[in-house]
Amino acid sequence: MCSPDVRRSGCVGHGSSCKTEESNLYGMSGGCRTGLFCIYRLFGQARSLMLLPFVLLLFLLSSCKDNTVYHVYRAIPEDSGWKRGDSLFFFFPSGLSPDSYLMEVGVRNTGGYKYRDLWLVLSQTISDTLPPRIDTLHLFLADKKGRWNRGGSAGSYYQSVFVSDKPFVIGPDSFHRSLRIVHIMRDNPLVGISDIGVRLSRKE
Repeated sequence: MCSPDVRRSGCVGHGSSCKTEESNLYGMSGGCRTGLFCIYRLFGQARSLMLLPFVLLLFLLSSCKDNTVYHVYRAIPEDSGWKRGDSLFFFFPSGLSPDSYLMEVGVRNTGGYKYRDLWLVLSQTISDTLPPRIDTLHLFLADKKGRWNRGGSAGSYYQSVFVSDKPFVIGPDSFHRSLRIVHIMRDNPLVGISDIGVRLSRKE
């Protein structure tokens, strides 16, 4: 697996950037030593089983609580890479109500990506007369020692998710319903980035 280059940034115009003894619930190795302890142990197990349905219910309720209103990934051709200037467009459905949303940007990369960071430019059209709203994101996919953020192994994919510190606003007209993403890294094409995703969620 190729480790990311931790010495420099690939952005155009930017610089560097146990082994334990098995024991039971009461700390006693092996089986019960007295009848009293056995009864106490069985009572504790029965009580745990009685609580199990409530624990499962709480888990289901928490997992169903999802404020996501939009979540889409765009794939980048692995054979040709991501050329500078090639845009990834995200079109938000008309049923998405005008509001201020939390935005996350997801990045999937392979072990062949040679940088620890990624520079992206996000632009949203405001109107036909005003310039687009532009944000530049500097994302770190690996730490200073070159270890990727999440998951993967040699030849597979790694995923990073970044939460924007600015709200993403969708207005009442069609101009606010698309987002364009390009990279500004020096490599052209940029190799090793496989997917870019956008997730919008309602504020709690």
